[in-house]
Amino acid sequence: MQKIRWIDHWAVLQPSQGYVEVVDGNIYLAISVRNVGAGLAVPIGWYIFTEIQYGVNDHVDPDQFRMQQRDLFVGGGDFGFWQAAIREANDPYYVALSRDVRDGEQFTIDLLYGDHEGGQRTISRFNMVPVRVDDEMRWYPTIVRHWNLDRADPR
Repeated sequence: MQKIRWIDHWAVLQPSQGYVEVVDGNIYLAISVRNVGAGLAVPIGWYIFTEIQYGVNDHVDPDQFRMQQRDLFVGGGDFGFWQAAIREANDPYYVALSRDVRDGEQFTIDLLYGDHEGGQRTISRFNMVPVRVDDEMRWYPTIVRHWNLDRADPR
């Protein structure tokens, strides 16, 4: 379990879960992640798809990703988190993502990350799957695909 702070909001992120919440008109997003590599993983940016995406759907160009506003680091073999927020109602994804959250609809987050030297860039696709437990909506990120950007794809 991890306590996460945005500049204007706190949340508790459960292991292997996501956090998706609309509070006071702001959309808060977080994913519990694990670095399975030996080196430091550094989230660089993120991209939202308000419709579910699969591994056969390609990622967008990395230049289209939103850059992280806060430096996050996940140690080798350790657990950490990714977080972001959408605070502007005129954001191109605000209306559709707010509706997905309200209605408990799946959506997709692509995360761009690399090592502490800016290399080994990778995009990992997470489908955010909502599950209602009692009166609470829980969000489970399921990994769909990884793309290597700085070396040949092993597939």
